[in-house]
Amino acid sequence: RVTILQPVNTTFYVNTPIYYEVKATDPEEGNIPPDRVCWSYDIIGDKQGYINIGCRINGTFTPTRLINNRATNYSLKVIGTDLQGATGQDIKTLVIIPRGGGGNGSPIFLKAITEPP
Repeated sequence: RVTILQPVNTTFYVNTPIYYEVKATDPEEGNIPPDRVCWSYDIIGDKQGYINIGCRINGTFTPTRLINNRATNYSLKVIGTDLQGATGQDIKTLVIIPRGGGGNGSPIFLKAITEPP
C-alpha cells in the first residue's frame, strides 16, 4: 500500500519548495525501504511526461514552471515496489499558481487521485 501523506495542501506558489512524504508498506515485508519508493512529477499540459525526483520516503521539490504564467496543474506521483516486483502508487494533483494570484482570476479547482496498488 502506497499513500502520499504530504503535502496535505494542494495549492502552492511557483518557486516555493514543497515537502512530500509517503507511507509505503507491503503485507510480507512491512515498510518498503526508501530505495524502492520513487517519486516523479508531471506538468500537466507541457507534453513532456513525468520527471524523476528520486527514490526516498520524503523530501522537497520546487515547481518552477507555469504554462502561460497561469495556474498550472502538476501531478505528483510515487511508486513503491516490493521484493517480488509488485508495485503500488499514489498520485496527487497540485495547483501551482503565480505570485499574486491564480493567473486569470478564475477559480482554482483541486483534484486528488488515488489509485489502488
